[in-house]
Amino acid sequence: QHAAAAAAAAPAAWRTAVTAGGDDFRCVDQYLKYDDIVGVLQQLVERHPNVVRRVVIGKTYDGRDIHGVEINATASATRSMYVDGGIHAREWIAPATALNVAVNLAERRNDDAAIGELLRTYAVTVVPVLNVDGYVYTTTTNRMWRKTRRRNGDGSYGVDANRNCDVHWCERGASRTPSSETYCGPYADSESEVVATQAYVRALRAPLVYWNLHSYGQEILVPYAWTSTAPADRADHLEAAERMWQAVKDTNGVAYDRPRPPNGRYSGFVMDAMYDAGVKYSGLVELRDRGAHGFLLPASQICAQSHEVFNGLLAHAAYAAEHP
Repeated sequence: QHAAAAAAAAPAAWRTAVTAGGDDFRCVDQYLKYDDIVGVLQQLVERHPNVVRRVVIGKTYDGRDIHGVEINATASATRSMYVDGGIHAREWIAPATALNVAVNLAERRNDDAAIGELLRTYAVTVVPVLNVDGYVYTTTTNRMWRKTRRRNGDGSYGVDANRNCDVHWCERGASRTPSSETYCGPYADSESEVVATQAYVRALRAPLVYWNLHSYGQEILVPYAWTSTAPADRADHLEAAERMWQAVKDTNGVAYDRPRPPNGRYSGFVMDAMYDAGVKYSGLVELRDRGAHGFLLPASQICAQSHEVFNGLLAHAAYAAEHP
């Protein structure tokens, strides 16, 4: 009943956005409430029942389902790719971009050679909103809320889910003060959203690529966040991310910072947890902009932002497939 209501409330269609990239990019060009995001995912399932299936990766602290879709155009796909957004609730451009990634993979798979090639190689899971409780709270109560909605027991709420993983938990760039925006939680992996993500990705068929979408700053980050010691795959990480960087720039002329690791500034990152779990190409993207609008990026930029990152993901995944 809930899913049917969400589908009914969702936009009837998405428009074609004409951008400098010149291709037929499909775009949901507004910020949606969570039920409407779920409704768009349901539309994709209904339009492409043999290719798209709904998934629920787990539940939030408040018991909400964390919805996503798996897009798998062929049984021959031997690897998995996973993209999520909205781990920080106020970063609305991340769910909007992730949703448009799902839309374009499903809708354009037969019309674009690069998409077709990606879906012959990967089954792709997209979870537009990971921190559902926080995101709902930003649409009803406090637009600038960042954390989950855990009751901390001292009158404060929430944990920074991207400081909560059991990767040198709470050692760097995080706080043990519950009211802090970077509160790492009462213990490592305390947040159901983080636990669900890690469990789901580890259970995928040969997971090779993981992207965690954020805003803002226009950065492409690769492991590690917790240490300056380079992992064994650093050269491939940087080369794949360079392909992404160039594709992003080629789409609309927007330059992100060149790819780099955070080098010991933060611990507890999902990106690092995924890499340590065997996902070779694990990364984090800070989307537009550089601070002019910050977390309040105008909806007028959703399509261009989504388009450039979508092209970047395609370029990155192509390199990863050649260098697994």
